[in-house]
Amino acid sequence: MSKKIFICRECGYAFPIELSNLINQNIQVYCEKCGSPFVLEGVKFKQVQAPVNRKFTPSVVLSEKESSNLDKFIQFLNKISFLFFSFLFRLN
Repeated sequence: MSKKIFICRECGYAFPIELSNLINQNIQVYCEKCGSPFVLEGVKFKQVQAPVNRKFTPSVVLSEKESSNLDKFIQFLNKISFLFFSFLFRLN
């Protein structure tokens, strides 16, 4: 099999062997340098979908999260300060 060198028409980038093998299999490739699709006159390329591997992690809602001791202490201080200020306003 003869080696063919494929060149990007937009920027002149020479495609590496891995991409050249894909071009020979009529699979659409894009230039690594400028991102333009490789075009070869008279050849219709197949579009290949890349596999998507996404793992979704469930987001933690604050109401479902366990409160730390610091959070509990801050909530306690908020209650005490509310009672203290409400008592002061009643005296006035």
